[in-house]
Amino acid sequence: MEEGYPPGDESPPTGGPLPQSEVSYTGYGDDDVGGASMDPMGIAALVCGVLGCALDCCCWPLGIVLGLVGIGLGIFSVIRIKGDPSQYSGAGLAYGGIGAGALALILAVVMLILGAGMQALQMMQGY
Repeated sequence: MEEGYPPGDESPPTGGPLPQSEVSYTGYGDDDVGGASMDPMGIAALVCGVLGCALDCCCWPLGIVLGLVGIGLGIFSVIRIKGDPSQYSGAGLAYGGIGAGALALILAVVMLILGAGMQALQMMQGY
């Protein structure tokens, strides 16, 4: 028995190619091996939520609409992912869309309150 090898394994590894059953694919381009695909509704939820947050400062009604759409798409995406996890993935994107959509709604309400307050202040000052 050679030194450095476990008992029962007297021969060193040969260094040849691995049998086909031991080959693992870990690189890029292995999407067709049967894994779950990213749910497009989760991606759309995140995009709508982030756009809603960004547009709240200049066009708050559009921020409200995009926030609601982001929340709705995120909820439907989470339901779809939880219903069939072997086919869909991307729950993190869906949760992010729900959170960003909620933030867009909060920001839109804040902008609405600030706008109404500024208008009332101008009316009180006689502008």
